[in-house]
Amino acid sequence: RGERGERGERGERVERGGMDIKGSGGPYELLCNCIIRPPRAEYELEELGPKRFQMGKMVYRRNDVELVNKRGLTLQCSHYEPEEESRPRPRLPCVIYLHGNCGSRVEARTVLPLLLPYGVTVFALDMSGCGMSQGEYISLGLYERDDVEAVVEHLRGLGTVSRVGVWGRSMGAATAIMYAARDPSLACLVLDSPFTSLRTVAEELVGQSRFSIPKPLVGVALRMVRRSIRTRAGFDIDKLAPADHVGTCFNPALFVHGREDAFILPHHSEELHAQYMGDKNIILVEGDHNSPRPQFCLDSIMIFIHNTLLVGEDAITDPSFVAPARWRVIPLPDAPAAPAAEGAPAPSAGASQMAWFSENQGIESEADLIQHAIALSLASAVPDPALSSPPEAHPTTHETTGGAGSDGAEEEERERERKRDKGK
Repeated sequence: RGERGERGERGERVERGGMDIKGSGGPYELLCNCIIRPPRAEYELEELGPKRFQMGKMVYRRNDVELVNKRGLTLQCSHYEPEEESRPRPRLPCVIYLHGNCGSRVEARTVLPLLLPYGVTVFALDMSGCGMSQGEYISLGLYERDDVEAVVEHLRGLGTVSRVGVWGRSMGAATAIMYAARDPSLACLVLDSPFTSLRTVAEELVGQSRFSIPKPLVGVALRMVRRSIRTRAGFDIDKLAPADHVGTCFNPALFVHGREDAFILPHHSEELHAQYMGDKNIILVEGDHNSPRPQFCLDSIMIFIHNTLLVGEDAITDPSFVAPARWRVIPLPDAPAAPAAEGAPAPSAGASQMAWFSENQGIESEADLIQHAIALSLASAVPDPALSSPPEAHPTTHETTGGAGSDGAEEEERERERKRDKGK
């Protein structure tokens, strides 16, 4: 079952395919991996939260499903929704949560207490190339929008979903913009830290680096990376430009960005907001790319969702309804509960089962990791012999392995690694 099968049904941790961003290879291979093969998020299924849990008087269930996108890749997904007895209506609105480039569907746990009490279900997925889903590479939105299309088709076919909105962070926000340009039926978009174009982000990261890198070298490196990624992953990084799509987006959108974000600078959201054609608003908050968003920002997001998603048949009309505070989550056994063996200890609802609902869940920072890798890879390429010397000036692996020096041994090891990578 591809990469999903490597982990197994119980979610046990195993080594995954794909090169670590700090893995072997030259500087340009490292730079390519920063974009298309960052570290794949590893997690246990238990980190998605209990299969069945209670908030207030409502009982919810996490339904894990597999979808297949148009490229034939299997996506691992989770749909959080009320159980039949707790559903206020047969059809409920749904928010699709899209994670960042080093993330997974585990990120969605931070929005569950915001959305579920309002009768909004949450659909989370590992986008292709991420988490437990199949896929060798990511594309920062170009292919991931096909994943969103598969999810939307699934939700529309259930017969239990009314309106659909999307909440995306970083790569997920860029994906949401590029998908929304195809689908005007989305009720709303929450766009946290999107970028205007990948090329702009890369140039700005290099400019902030502690290394002094000549601008001509940056351009040369990006051209080489563009060719390499087109060969390996089949897409053009110059087409990674959500700014080219906002002119045809008419879905209501709320942009969010941290003022101290040094990975994707705040001007990206400001420019996208200025060019966006639909109803729009923008909130700049204190914090960086991965900071938990302050309460006033979360309140503003819920007001936005209330005005765009919770309308018509989904409007809250109960006069006794009170906006929930941070309700306690009570894990429940799967129904029907199996009788406990005599003398067996009672199931625990302790801290390990509740940790998934912590108020400030830390999201692994990709900012420092990728910024350092890009800067290091470019700096180590000054000067790069491959740019200045003819091919014949460099002995091949076969010409060097006969010597007794360490350089020949290292080259031989790199050649074996390349062959193993090709074999995979």
